[in-house]
Amino acid sequence: MSKLKENTLANLLSLGEVLLATEGKLLNPTYNEEDFVFTSIAIDSRNCVEGSFFVPLVGNLDGHDFILSAAENGAKTVFVTDFYAKFHEKEIASFIDSGLCLISVSHTMYALQKMAAYYVEKFPNLKKVAITGSSGKTTTKEILVSLLQKKYKTVYNEGNLNSETGLPLSVFAIRDEHEWAVFEMGMNRRGEIRELAQVLKPNIAIITNIGSAHIGNLGTKDLIAEEKKSVFSFFETSSIAIIPVFDEYSEYLQTNTKGQIVLYGNYEALHIRAVKDRGLEGSVFLMEDQEVSFPLYGSFNFLNALAALHCAKIAGLGINEIKRGLEELRPSFGRAEIFNGEIAIVQDCYNANPESMNASIEYFETLHWEGRKILILADMLELGFDSETQHRLVGKKLKSLSFDMIFLLGSQMDWAYEELMKGQSTGENTDEKNEKKIYYNAFISDADFGTAVNDILVHVNKGDILLLKGSRGMKLERISEALVKAFNMQGCTIC
Repeated sequence: MSKLKENTLANLLSLGEVLLATEGKLLNPTYNEEDFVFTSIAIDSRNCVEGSFFVPLVGNLDGHDFILSAAENGAKTVFVTDFYAKFHEKEIASFIDSGLCLISVSHTMYALQKMAAYYVEKFPNLKKVAITGSSGKTTTKEILVSLLQKKYKTVYNEGNLNSETGLPLSVFAIRDEHEWAVFEMGMNRRGEIRELAQVLKPNIAIITNIGSAHIGNLGTKDLIAEEKKSVFSFFETSSIAIIPVFDEYSEYLQTNTKGQIVLYGNYEALHIRAVKDRGLEGSVFLMEDQEVSFPLYGSFNFLNALAALHCAKIAGLGINEIKRGLEELRPSFGRAEIFNGEIAIVQDCYNANPESMNASIEYFETLHWEGRKILILADMLELGFDSETQHRLVGKKLKSLSFDMIFLLGSQMDWAYEELMKGQSTGENTDEKNEKKIYYNAFISDADFGTAVNDILVHVNKGDILLLKGSRGMKLERISEALVKAFNMQGCTIC
């Protein structure tokens, strides 16, 4: 048996299934279906391996320009748009001559989604959970996965591959042995969550909250709520919606939602009692008379855990499985990470929106700490027209709180700085009433960022604790790296 023939044994879909799912057209004039290979899928030619199905997306770059590169890396099958096929006959003929299987579709991204939806339908017994919301999606997903893995074979999307292309790519990790699937869904535009729900058709969907993240793309929180609610679009009567009871949009999310509704936010509903905050070490509580430790700090993370716990109970997990699932949980990069040594660093810089920024600041302000508390806050991105208002609100909030030192980084944090400095009569960078030192650095280039890092290093002393909070695009982990090196903290991650 040839190597090519061996690969067909692991095909994720047959050629006929791909054509049926996508309404595509095979461009090869002669093609032996037994030679069809589809063992993995990629939208980046650099990620192609032997047997990959390459999907060239059309955006700022035209993915069709990388078909040859994809083939050199092992791609055997490629989508092309009908438009490309019509106007690039010479290239099409050359690709076919080289042995590529070419399938013409009207739109490559939508073809990817349709193919993914068809693939998911091949697993009718799989329990599928969708998680969406303005913040807390990834943390909730990771908590739930940690729980479910104690009893079930569980598949999930890695990192935050939750987009219009990330989720369809992720579902191709599903295999026959999987019993539960947990996929988070993000959005950057109207209609995106419904598209993703159509791919997955979840049995259970969790909405973490309705906030201002991506308001620059959707315009209002009402439209954000409408978009998030569309995760329930393909529900059946047996489906379960897990909705935050204290969210301002809770009632709206429940209205006309098909299936069972589970409200989360109250400890009592899960028979949780005697919750004790342990600061940076998380919390401890009693559940079914067993003491359970939860290693992530802050009430906002505990709320994410409550959503996951409701789903875990629905899945039939017992207290011993729940206890192990929570206690073995570890934070992912940039989400509730803590470095503890001569100084302490709270690295919460994978994402930032007004709700998560406020929650982090409020928690940090109430946290008991013997040394100084230092805030390092950077721009909240993707807020669009609402950016100035929201950054000014951060500045107003900081004005009423007590911190030893505040660093504001990024051009949009300039608005927060202006609010924070209003009313100052003496001293450019000192709020004499609260005796806090305020620094601002509008960095754009790496050199500017280096200046900001140096300013921070000069002012940090042993015994300080620092909160780093900002959007992913601000790359605040560079500050953590500098601090860890300066204070010899390699290998000091806790939690």
